[in-house]
Amino acid sequence: MILCFLGVWLVSKYTVFGRYVFAIGGNSVASRLAGINVKRITLILYTMTGTLAALSGLVMTGLASTAMPSVGESYALDTITAVYLGGNSSEGGEGSVWRTLLGVMIIGILNNGMALISVQSYWQTFIKGTLLIAAVTTASGGNSKNRSGKWKITETISGSLASKRE
Repeated sequence: MILCFLGVWLVSKYTVFGRYVFAIGGNSVASRLAGINVKRITLILYTMTGTLAALSGLVMTGLASTAMPSVGESYALDTITAVYLGGNSSEGGEGSVWRTLLGVMIIGILNNGMALISVQSYWQTFIKGTLLIAAVTTASGGNSKNRSGKWKITETISGSLASKRE
């Protein structure tokens, strides 16, 4: 896992591809207008994500000694919570591999601790969900005005439009 984080950090920090990924995450339309092939980079990212997901599935199959399709259902909450706990932005264009690693370590310690003290699974989900809500609330930083003090319409994670001050 550390090698994977190190590889992603090196690519994101020291390559043109990494700068393109951050640019597309910040504003895909501006990136396209700047001459970046957004569809190609997005396809490469989805391919890398799928490959890593397949590798994770193989590791989980090896650990469980059997293939169970429901084994990774709870990992989506852990993943999103780890990213937000690391202080990364959901609005794109900024983030850090090392902050994400810190969030992953916090979630790992939390999962191990709750397993050691025999916390029921529904309470574990509740605690992690509450932690996610707290991390998102903290990451949003409340409403602050942009330079003009006007409302800006931004797209939320679910794809719906919401009014938000910048």
